[in-house]
Amino acid sequence: MSGAGYNLRPMGTRRAAALALVLLLVVGCTPRERAGRERLAPSEGAGSGRSRSVRLANDRCIRVIDGDTIHTARHGAIRFIGINAPEYDQPLYREAREAVARRVGEQEVRLEICPIQPKDKYGRWRAVVYFRQGEKWVNLNRLVVREGWARIDDFQPCHVRASQEWRADEEEAQHAGRGIWAGAGAAVKQ
Repeated sequence: MSGAGYNLRPMGTRRAAALALVLLLVVGCTPRERAGRERLAPSEGAGSGRSRSVRLANDRCIRVIDGDTIHTARHGAIRFIGINAPEYDQPLYREAREAVARRVGEQEVRLEICPIQPKDKYGRWRAVVYFRQGEKWVNLNRLVVREGWARIDDFQPCHVRASQEWRADEEEAQHAGRGIWAGAGAAVKQ
């Protein structure tokens, strides 16, 4: 039976089995390590400073480079969005690096990858990095600022503008003289 150019005849058993096998192979070839781990998350609204969807990905930190850069198993180098910590040749580099290593060294991390310009000129992924503390994911970028090991950097092209809370954390660290704010002022190059 046919009508309007369509063949409505039942598909043969062999054809149906072949089609089912092809579909099974296509669905089964999705990398299991990525399944359910990466997705586009909706913007959190105007108050967050986000104007687009962001990519979330779980990964494992395999090395801490400094207070604002880590290396992960799947994504490689990750540059923390919105902060700037001491570099290798600057005072308090080791302390800032250790503050990050205590949280994420050889641990699972969640990356909120920049939707606008995901990589910097050195090929590092730009992201807000989260670490697990009990059942909760904690924003490591903000924590490093709160502890005084980094300052807010609003000049990165894809930075999600630092919220009022981040700014309050930075001011509190400055007034308390924590980390880079101890002694004669900030130890981080602008």
